[in-house]
Amino acid sequence: MDYQNKFWERYFEYYDVLNRVIPYQNLLKKLVSSLKLSSKSKVLDLGSGTGNIQNFMTGKVEVVSIDNSQAALDRLVSKFPDAVVIKHSIVDRLPFEDNTFDRIVSNNVLYTLHESQWDKVILELRRVSKPNGLIVVSNLNDDFKAINIYKDHIRKSIKEIGIIKTVFELVTLLYPTIRMLQFNKRISESNSAGNYSFLTDLEQQNRFAKYKLLPIKETELVYSNQAYLDVFINKKANVEY
Repeated sequence: MDYQNKFWERYFEYYDVLNRVIPYQNLLKKLVSSLKLSSKSKVLDLGSGTGNIQNFMTGKVEVVSIDNSQAALDRLVSKFPDAVVIKHSIVDRLPFEDNTFDRIVSNNVLYTLHESQWDKVILELRRVSKPNGLIVVSNLNDDFKAINIYKDHIRKSIKEIGIIKTVFELVTLLYPTIRMLQFNKRISESNSAGNYSFLTDLEQQNRFAKYKLLPIKETELVYSNQAYLDVFINKKANVEY
C-alpha cells in the first residue's frame, strides 16, 4: 500500500463527519438537483468516496459507485447494503462499455489528479456517457480554505438551531473535525507542491469543452465558495438539450 492509499484510508475514517456540515449537505443537494434524475437514470458516481450523495437521491435510481479506496467503499456498502461498487482507479480506462451512463457525477475528486491526467479522464467520461448525457462536476478552487467551510457551517447552524445547540454539536464533533482540518491542510500542501490541481475560474469548463462536453450553465461557486460546480452535456449526437 503506497503513501497515497494510506492517506485516503485514514481520511475516510473521519470523512462522514461532513454529513453534519451544512455547506456539505447543500453541495450534495446541488449536485443531485443538477443531475435532473428520473427513475430510468443510470448514474456513475466517479470517485464516490463513502457514497454520501446517495442520501439525497430519491426513487429507484441505478447508481454505480467507483473509487480506488477499499476503505471508502466498505463504508459505502455499510450504509447502502444494496449498492453497486467497483474498486478501480479513475486514471485507468473505466471498466464500462461506451455509452453506458445517462448521468455522471464527480464531487471533489478530479482536483486530486495531476493536471496532465485530466485529459485522459475527461475522454473516458465522454466515452462512457450516453449522447445527450449530463456530467456534473465539482472541484476545489485555488482559494480553498477548509476552515471557511466550518465557519460558514457555524453561522448557518446558529441561524437554524440556535447558539446553544450549535456549541453542543461542535463539542461532540470536535475531534473528527480537527482531523479533517489536518487532512485538508495536507491536501492543500499537495496542491501547492504541484501534485494536485485546484481550479481557477473557468478552467474546469475549458478542460471539458475541449472534448465537446459543453456547459449548459455558468460555473457556480459552491461549498462556501471553496469549489466550482459545472454541468456539461455530452454532444456526441445532434440532440438538443
